[in-house]
Amino acid sequence: MKNNYEFRGNITAIFLSGNLETLIDTKDLPLVQQFPNTWFKHSHCCKCSWRVIGYFYENRRKKRQIFLHRYIMNAPIGYEVDHIDHDSLNNCRSNLRAVTKSINQLNRIGAQRNNKSSGLRGVSYRKDANVWEGYFWINNKRYHVGFFKTKEKAYVTTTAKRNLCLISMGVSVADLLDDTQAARLDVTGTG
Repeated sequence: MKNNYEFRGNITAIFLSGNLETLIDTKDLPLVQQFPNTWFKHSHCCKCSWRVIGYFYENRRKKRQIFLHRYIMNAPIGYEVDHIDHDSLNNCRSNLRAVTKSINQLNRIGAQRNNKSSGLRGVSYRKDANVWEGYFWINNKRYHVGFFKTKEKAYVTTTAKRNLCLISMGVSVADLLDDTQAARLDVTGTG
């Protein structure tokens, strides 16, 4: 690795261009130092967040790239590496986990970009019936939760049903909730 770095106890900061830094566990520093080139910042999602990427040549000809989180986790093909706290510059092992794409998508923040009716994940407005529909997806299967008079009721019920389904699959729901979702569930008394 050609980047400068700084020890901060059990955490090591690796300095990137643009006054950015990424964090790794100090015990992973020898592994990361084996990378022959420089780690760079890489814009993700219209420059609203950053990931750490490195480039190398395979067989001296083909330029390849690898993300730091995948390098550290040595994730198998077909799995994604999820940043549990949504901070893609926090590459400590306690913040990373190898999961399927479906599980990684459950750890998104907020609604999908194309959801313009409610702004809430798993809730959309049905103009034909004048109701809010609750639904969720797991492993490419759509689960219909029901129709509701308010989008808030649809959101709370859908989130609770999705979490029950995940618990039955052995997924830790605490890792899938951001602080806003957890607070909403606690306020409504369904969490």
